[in-house]
Amino acid sequence: MLEIAAQSPATTSVRARPRWGLRDHPLLTLMVVGVLGRLVLAFVPGHNDVIVFTGWADELAAHGPIQFYRGEVFRDYLPGYLYMLLVFGELRSIFGISDWLFQLMLKMPALVADIGSALLLYHLLRGLPEKRRMFAVATYLALPPVLFIGVVWGQVDSILAFFLLLTVYYFDRKRPVAAGVAFAVAFIVKPQAAAAAPAFAVWALTHYDRKTIVNAVAAGLIVGVLLIIPFFVQPFAIFPQLITMTNHYNNNAMHSLNFWSMWGWEISDDHHFFLGIDWRTWGTLLTFVAYVPVVLQTRRARTTGELCLGVAVSILVFYTFQTRMHERYSFVAILPMLAGCMLLSHRRLWLGFAAVCALQLMALIYAYGHQFYGVRLTDILDYNPGWHIKASPAVYALSAVASGVTLWLMLQSKAIIGERQSHTPKPIPEVAPTTPR
Repeated sequence: MLEIAAQSPATTSVRARPRWGLRDHPLLTLMVVGVLGRLVLAFVPGHNDVIVFTGWADELAAHGPIQFYRGEVFRDYLPGYLYMLLVFGELRSIFGISDWLFQLMLKMPALVADIGSALLLYHLLRGLPEKRRMFAVATYLALPPVLFIGVVWGQVDSILAFFLLLTVYYFDRKRPVAAGVAFAVAFIVKPQAAAAAPAFAVWALTHYDRKTIVNAVAAGLIVGVLLIIPFFVQPFAIFPQLITMTNHYNNNAMHSLNFWSMWGWEISDDHHFFLGIDWRTWGTLLTFVAYVPVVLQTRRARTTGELCLGVAVSILVFYTFQTRMHERYSFVAILPMLAGCMLLSHRRLWLGFAAVCALQLMALIYAYGHQFYGVRLTDILDYNPGWHIKASPAVYALSAVASGVTLWLMLQSKAIIGERQSHTPKPIPEVAPTTPR
């Protein structure tokens, strides 16, 4: 009887109903706040790039992908982002969307990429406590450079950042073929993805056998070719297009805070010579020399956090020493570096992360002020309206700081990986059992 009474409805506790309020779902709350905040910021006038994207979308809708690279107007993007412009262009031609509303629509892919990157970051950090994962998501969604470059400026570097972190995610999940596909898509969106290639290549070579690597490369190449074919009848035609794209901007740096701007050479073309070698070649040599310690430290990497650190430093090295860098090219280092900070939890790494974010924001403001100099955002940099920017002691100083931060992070990443591995207990070798006499 006592057992029956204990099981009766009158004495059993009422099961709590699931609650669906935003307060009960902090991740959903962050996503909603992130979307709403970005929708408000999207009304800020975008950069001239948005006007260029509008023209490309109209042309893609009118003539199709196969004619896009055959026109006389310069096109400096690979097909990845152009698929989105094709869809938007078709919608515009069907519904007669106004220029103002259409330029607002063009900022939506960056918004979606930001939210997708935050969710991907959350899942990548699955081994951490929930509060730390939520902190990482909130940090990325609220970072000023992330807000500025996408829904304010209207650029698409957020999409590249998403696919680079997706590559890391698939490596973390032991799915190298999927990682190869993700990296191929990243490259077709923006070829600046190549800056992260050394870190990914070394990680693959040290963690997978030859057959797996061949399969991953083959899958990436197949997907890349499939994405290229609608725009190029012959896939190899993409290589002349890449050369044309890189030769269009022959400045040492374009509003960038890097090694070349440190000396006041930003507005000069990179065909000047030093010791019989042109500056562009010097930039390539410096980049490869700086890649050597990055490759060596990534070769020692054993955890996903160390891979994230290698990817971020690899991107920063490329941005710092290569010529023809735009102000936005270091942006994609922020997301993997944030993941590395969370996974490695090292104070010096957080300091470097804060410096990279601050310098990236300054570079974006510097370039954005070129178009909207009346807003007075760049007075602190002695801004001079016009395409060729005025040499400024502030630019020299910030460029020197940015170059120093890259070198410092190279040293710190080596030290951090060394410290972590020195504290990792070595496996105890198995001893064969001895036969008692």
